[in-house]
Amino acid sequence: MATLKLRTQSQVVLFKHELSGQISDGHWENLNVRDHWQAWCECDVEVGTPVGRDFWVRYDRYNFCAKDLLDVVGKRMIAYVRLAKAFSPEAVEVLEGVLDLDGNYTGLPSYEGKYWEEKRAKIQAWLDEHNVTLERVSMALSDQWYGQKELLVDLREIKKAIKIRNR
Repeated sequence: MATLKLRTQSQVVLFKHELSGQISDGHWENLNVRDHWQAWCECDVEVGTPVGRDFWVRYDRYNFCAKDLLDVVGKRMIAYVRLAKAFSPEAVEVLEGVLDLDGNYTGLPSYEGKYWEEKRAKIQAWLDEHNVTLERVSMALSDQWYGQKELLVDLREIKKAIKIRNR
């Protein structure tokens, strides 16, 4: 399996939960490079050394620090890292449901329908299993130890790492 190795768990969270989606269906979805997204979205992403990738790609010049990207998803990326650090990287997939699209804490989703009922149940089950309250989640998201400055450092490192091809 193709693997992208990054320096920190925060960088892995950013790539898995936001950047790969921006490459395929977001910021770069209309890039005029055929199937540029495929290798990035199908690779394993992990913490490791040396940083870089062990696979060929069609394109590796994504500007993860672009102002127009960060204006839209920067706050959400910061929230993902805060959740991962406070609880676990795996928790992000469940707890992202307590965020709106901008990355603001909203609590349990209040929308109606089967999808939302299942999402609420999954979040609540995770909270119960880990003995975590929504208040604790909210507090973790408001903690300022990881912010814009730290995000930019991580994004710059990811931007460099994806260009490195390790054999």
